[in-house]
Amino acid sequence: IFVDIPSGRKIMASVACRCGEVEIRFLRPEARLCLDCCCRDCFDALEWCAERGGPSDHRRPGYPMKLTYLENDVQVARGEDRLRLFHLRKGGASVRCVAMCCRTCMAVDHPAYFRNVVMVLPGGGKLTYANMPFPSMLRINTRWWDATARGSLPDVSYPSYAYGPVFSIVKQFWASVEKSPRKGETIQDLFQRLGKPVNMGVEKPV
Repeated sequence: IFVDIPSGRKIMASVACRCGEVEIRFLRPEARLCLDCCCRDCFDALEWCAERGGPSDHRRPGYPMKLTYLENDVQVARGEDRLRLFHLRKGGASVRCVAMCCRTCMAVDHPAYFRNVVMVLPGGGKLTYANMPFPSMLRINTRWWDATARGSLPDVSYPSYAYGPVFSIVKQFWASVEKSPRKGETIQDLFQRLGKPVNMGVEKPV
């Protein structure tokens, strides 16, 4: 799970919670895709955690969520007993894994990922992977961005989409991720052990 990078250092792909009690390792240590997401759901999930004592890094003005996608081959290094699963609301498709010791959102699964990748939000935990910094390739869901509450979005050189066909484009990428022979387990294997997701009760944005 370590790779050589130009500096000669060894880098392990992992996400650790804010307090360090929980760590999930990714046994394929390079990110496959990064996106800047402006949707309300990503923000509201982190806000739910922050309101209960979790990290509040996501509140920085003018910064959308940078979503990082890593291959679905994981291993819990420590703290599995601290993990719980959540849906944002009834009928929500995404399953969010939260470290309850410090309310850090650790990982997210969605049916559109085709069990190929796992998404990590910038939720205040420590995310490390081999090809850092991996640049965002798209900005998506800008129609949901509230500039009054969250500040103006900075200009970027990569494509930006309000909504629409970009989701189909990204789904095609997730579906086509070439998987390496698995060394650990899938995020779905882990989630099955953790039990049924609890509803956060966050209302759907208008």
